[in-house]
Amino acid sequence: MSYQSPITMYTERIVKDIVEKQDAYLVEEVRKVGFDIDKEELAKALKYDRNQYERGYHDGRMYTPPNPTNADRIRAMTDEELARFLYIKTCEDGYPQFDNIPSWLDWLKQEVEE
Repeated sequence: MSYQSPITMYTERIVKDIVEKQDAYLVEEVRKVGFDIDKEELAKALKYDRNQYERGYHDGRMYTPPNPTNADRIRAMTDEELARFLYIKTCEDGYPQFDNIPSWLDWLKQEVEE
């Protein structure tokens, strides 16, 4: 058995006591509205829900959003920024470049170069 600090053991005992009191309170409140429920079944369901919540909370904290793409950058532009951007890109060679759509799509999917 590994060592646990007294504070950790005390905290775990307090949390367990709070959860048990909360479960008992919920059983009484559900019974007040006319549902006959089994306390043990409710406790199992609540424990399952708490575990699902904790797992979801942990997964959410571990999530890192993907790096923004050039398309994301364009979507975030104001109308003025987009107009200036499109004017510069289409006029670099003196005429609009509509014949280069596949490379534009590749570019839109690339990560933003800062």
